[in-house]
Amino acid sequence: MEHFLYASKNGTIICNRAVIFIVTALCRGAYRLNRIMTDKNHNTGTLSQWLTPAATIFFFIGFCLLILNYNKTDPAEIALREGTLAKKNTTIAGRHIRNDIEPDPENWDYWKELLPKRAEADTLIVWIGNSHLHAINGMKKDDQVSSYYLQVILNGTRWPGEAPCFGLSYPNLNFVEQFLLSLWLMEAPDLPQNLILVNGYRYHETRNKGVRSELRPILDDPVIKDWIERHKGLEARFPDAFRDLRDETAQEIAAEHSGNDIETFLQKNIWGRIPILRSRDDINANLRLLLARLRKSVFRINTSSKRGVLLGRYTTSMDFMGMTAYAARETGTRMLMYNVPLRPGVESPFPEKEYAEYMAEMKKIADKNGKNVVYRDYGPVIPQADWGTFYTSGQPDYSHFKASGHRILAEVVAGDLKKLGFLEKDSKR
Repeated sequence: MEHFLYASKNGTIICNRAVIFIVTALCRGAYRLNRIMTDKNHNTGTLSQWLTPAATIFFFIGFCLLILNYNKTDPAEIALREGTLAKKNTTIAGRHIRNDIEPDPENWDYWKELLPKRAEADTLIVWIGNSHLHAINGMKKDDQVSSYYLQVILNGTRWPGEAPCFGLSYPNLNFVEQFLLSLWLMEAPDLPQNLILVNGYRYHETRNKGVRSELRPILDDPVIKDWIERHKGLEARFPDAFRDLRDETAQEIAAEHSGNDIETFLQKNIWGRIPILRSRDDINANLRLLLARLRKSVFRINTSSKRGVLLGRYTTSMDFMGMTAYAARETGTRMLMYNVPLRPGVESPFPEKEYAEYMAEMKKIADKNGKNVVYRDYGPVIPQADWGTFYTSGQPDYSHFKASGHRILAEVVAGDLKKLGFLEKDSKR
């Protein structure tokens, strides 16, 4: 769901290219039309000369009408925008930052300023994950997300309390992005001494890679660059992860030096003046949602369709998971890494053998990195009754549960944090 609603880096680039193509075609059509209209010999032009500007203009108008009509008639999208799913929760009893709908989602400094600092608390829990942390299936009034319930369990209605819990989620957060977020938190000097990361990993995200636009500034953060420079010796152990980091860094450098191209010029001087271009992100999201539905219809894909491993991306993802665990051990950060809940009682979308191997590898990674890095399988913890259906199709939703499921997950995490002694203030960090 979120993969298509909230555009990835590649999707945004494709949309921008499409808009540039339309604008360019429109300009060419207008230029040719102007040549015809101002011909000194009063030549009205041939049919072929009129065809380009006419077709371009009609195509552009049709495109605009399609998008406007789609926005008006899609009840699922309207429901999403009006808040059917959980929205930002920043209250006296807890904080959860869902970054796809924040007021300034491309400013990753926004949520950093909300983190309790060392002078405010001795312990800080940061719960990181994807939409299983912020989507509430069948949301009702006063429903809350997992990190909110964990905050209440540990601290009551006080903020920050003795062990504040801060939720941080992005739709389809992949393992590369999870590593970068976790590493920045581990290396940040002003956070509480006892830092606890609760990292939820979803098997399906091993298929995804890349760093979305709003997280790309992390690649240029001195904390991250310094860590990568100091740990070049790890490349033999995590070759795929280091290769991927080099590729992402190269893309970031290339983007910084592309200020003179036509796309940058259009973004700076044209986008903000034309309403439809100001809405290009929404257009992109709607088109991707439309393409997703078309793809599912043509290939008969449903929520239980098998999603197998993409081997190259899988090995890279597990490299990043391993580096996250390594960094936690090195910095003295306590990390509870878990396999996200999976709906019981329905056919699983994951091939059984591959899924079992994935969970075994997660446990192996945790076991290699000492007592402060612990793995838990939370796959079966949420009963069938606490799940719902997929919002567009009515099929069983295997990723997003009801508020009651969020409460159960928070209780399980709270119990494990206490049993493991993670809440005790003797961190070596």
